Amino acid sequence: MGFRITRDDSAEDRILLHVEGDLLGKETARVLGDEIRGAVERGRRVIVDLRDVAWYGDACLAILGDQPAAVALTGGGALLATLLEQHRAALGRS
Repeated sequence: MGFRITRDDSAEDRILLHVEGDLLGKETARVLGDEIRGAVERGRRVIVDLRDVAWYGDACLAILGDQPAAVALTGGGALLATLLEQHRAALGRS
């Protein structure tokens, strides 16, 4: 399965990025990072909705784990929290 990112910028105070599918691979991480950076550059709060993501790869976890305060991750649940924690711990050992 691939992935899809849908941008909803209809609200004046925020931009919602709804992400679906498998976040695997460097190219996917590049696209994800570009979409988030593009939304942040518009000067509004950014919400990344991850409720429909099936799996996360290391490159995408790096992108998701390194976001400014203007970016909120939602819908990832305990799985995403655990994966981000493990990813940060692995970086600390490097």
